[in-house]
Amino acid sequence: MYRFVRSAVVALSVSIAAPALAVEPTGSLMADAFLRSLEARGFRDVRAEAVTREPRLTLANVRAADADGLDLTIAEVTLTAPALNAAEALTAHQIVYADFRLEDPAGARSTTIGAVTLDDPVLPTATPTGNGALVAFAGSFRRLALTDLSTRSDESGAATSPLTIAALALTVAEPGRTNTTGGQLVIDRLSFAADLLDGDAARTLRSLDLGTVSLDLIGEGSWDRTSGLANLETATVRVADIGTLAVSAELSGLSEEAAARIGAGVSDGAALLEALQAVTFLSLSVAYADDGLAEKLLSRGAERAELDRATYAGALVAALRAGLTRLGDAAFAERASDAAARFLAAPGRIAISAAPSQSLTLAQVMGVALMRPDALPALLNLTIENAP
Repeated sequence: MYRFVRSAVVALSVSIAAPALAVEPTGSLMADAFLRSLEARGFRDVRAEAVTREPRLTLANVRAADADGLDLTIAEVTLTAPALNAAEALTAHQIVYADFRLEDPAGARSTTIGAVTLDDPVLPTATPTGNGALVAFAGSFRRLALTDLSTRSDESGAATSPLTIAALALTVAEPGRTNTTGGQLVIDRLSFAADLLDGDAARTLRSLDLGTVSLDLIGEGSWDRTSGLANLETATVRVADIGTLAVSAELSGLSEEAAARIGAGVSDGAALLEALQAVTFLSLSVAYADDGLAEKLLSRGAERAELDRATYAGALVAALRAGLTRLGDAAFAERASDAAARFLAAPGRIAISAAPSQSLTLAQVMGVALMRPDALPALLNLTIENAP
């Protein structure tokens, strides 16, 4: 399923002009460049049934086939103000794909998208070598938006329900800059059946009466590869009938070199600790707003333990207090357990944040967590808030 979704994403963003000459000329330089871009990404038998120039350059019924035997059909491709820049890259004010389809002729796999819009795209004329699939296959753009995505794969032979997305928008801050990465991703109503997952994940969702999962996501942040300032302004996921989890964080010193060293040291504890000495922890906030999950877990837990809800919740709070007390910070243990007790009594919103008053590297935080866990709450200036 996910391999096919990945191939679909690659397919919808393959509009890269390339110097191949196998495409039959349409009489329009820019239309030919678009068709050649499909060929450059491995599609064959690329063609458009018709090309019109007014009021905007439009290719009707673009068709192609990929190496896996999937048929690509785009009912209409519209390019607003297309041009070739000094680097022979295809640019436009906007490119819109209407009724995008990538389908197995046998009907086993399919991805359909109502509309895909690229604002201010710059599409290389040769196969790009940039880092990351999005840069490699879509060039650069200010904003990408799609609506009404549906994808499914029946490769197992059993019929499966589709994964759908009502809308998705990705906005890139300062596109074209090489030392800074940033932007915003918004996903509206991503939905799938629990049966699309395997094993424990599917069983857990069904135990929570979630035959279908529907979620919204917002992610926004920035990273300066040179200075190393990384700011996750928000990563928020809202799952219907479950709740909303929101995370924000800020680090400094996480340069591209430091990130590479951390990645390389994951399997080597000493090397990882050394790499983390270059990264400073600035802040972290994690908040959860309940929309039904707490009550479901409490009810099921109380039933299994053969206790009433209030007694079961009290036992959970007592266990939390005992565990935190062992860390050695009795005041923090009391604050945390009191907040948990209020949340379980009337599930609402609970948040924990860390904002050290002094400069701390990630290596120092790890060291204190291992050697002096009782000092961690005060060192990180941990706070816990609860609201109904």
